Amino acid sequence: MENNKFDIIIVGAGPGGSTAAIRAREYELSVLLIDKKKFPRDKVCGDALSGSSVNILRKLNLIDRLKELPHQIGDSVVFGAPNGEEIFIKFKHYDPTKVSYGYVVRRWDFDNFMKEVAREKGAVLLEEMNFTELLTDEITGSATGIMAKGKDGQMHQFNASIVIGADGFGSKVASQIGSIEKSPEHFLAATRSYYKGVSGLSSAIELHFLKELKYGYFWIFPMANGFANVGLGIRKDDLNANENTLIELQEKVVNSERFRHRFKDAELDGKIKGWTLPIGSTWRKLISDGVMLIGDAAGLIDPFTGEGIGNAMTSGYLASEIGYNAITAQRYDIAYLADYETKIKQNLGNELALSTRLQKLSSYKFLLNFVIGKAAKNEEVRDYISGMIANEHSKTELKNFWFYLKLLFK
Repeated sequence: MENNKFDIIIVGAGPGGSTAAIRAREYELSVLLIDKKKFPRDKVCGDALSGSSVNILRKLNLIDRLKELPHQIGDSVVFGAPNGEEIFIKFKHYDPTKVSYGYVVRRWDFDNFMKEVAREKGAVLLEEMNFTELLTDEITGSATGIMAKGKDGQMHQFNASIVIGADGFGSKVASQIGSIEKSPEHFLAATRSYYKGVSGLSSAIELHFLKELKYGYFWIFPMANGFANVGLGIRKDDLNANENTLIELQEKVVNSERFRHRFKDAELDGKIKGWTLPIGSTWRKLISDGVMLIGDAAGLIDPFTGEGIGNAMTSGYLASEIGYNAITAQRYDIAYLADYETKIKQNLGNELALSTRLQKLSSYKFLLNFVIGKAAKNEEVRDYISGMIANEHSKTELKNFWFYLKLLFK
């Protein structure tokens, strides 16, 4: 494999990287997809595929194949207020003849599925291949490929016109182009665990806002075969100020008066695991000459929900489209690739900015209690929130004073 030349090299074979590879192959570009792990492999995550993920899967004609994986359809949501009050909201599609739902699929299965599709489409896939550095042109400084270390310890050189960094949190590609963010307010810390036998599970995903978490929530996501994905997310600076560790926080919530009856007969499958999420509450550097960053490597995780798969897949899809244009034009400089940043801001910018404001709003627990309390008593309010989830109504109203004033009279 030494000195092979590709149109695009993608570092990281998660959902974003695999989406980029599949899309690039649709343009008949030659693609090298590498990952430091051997698949299937575990990935600490909430395992939920949101509407944006499903949208990209539809574009790639993969929905029917996705349904062959062990999965649970999520067709509704339970919101829990900090005071313990809960509301159930059915997802509604803007078209009354259709349904709106997502899926919960273990990343062990989903990521393996996506990288296999990329391989089937013609991408060269190399697992247990660890990226070490970018190669650059001595004159222009533009990336011309990568160096990577195989499982045997041997170094390998691969050349390409475009390198896409899809290597997640702590991205080495991002580090090499100077895309570094260290402020704790722009990161979430989260747990993930699997339980069998949690009582009260349905086809609803559950998001519980707690007074113990200033920014964040506790989740219970139903899964196939009677399992549940259980975890919590908290902003990193909030965790730093907390007297409990991340794992201790989840254990306290599970054993609290509010939830202990749900877990009385439940069994923990494996361990509670923690991970860090670089959120899109600030714009990181997304491009360099010959390089684009996608997904977690680009810090595109939703600040309010902590969901990252959809934005990773969306950015991977867009990166390959821009990569195709660049290769066609034979322009790999940062000025040309700026179109990628533009597309990301057009597709994700407003939502990330709004989610950043909603994250800050979530620290006002009395507002969450008020809105959820009103929705519990008023079907019109529940329908309105469902419309927001389905993008039928603008979520910007949640930060508008008049929205809360109107609720007073509902």
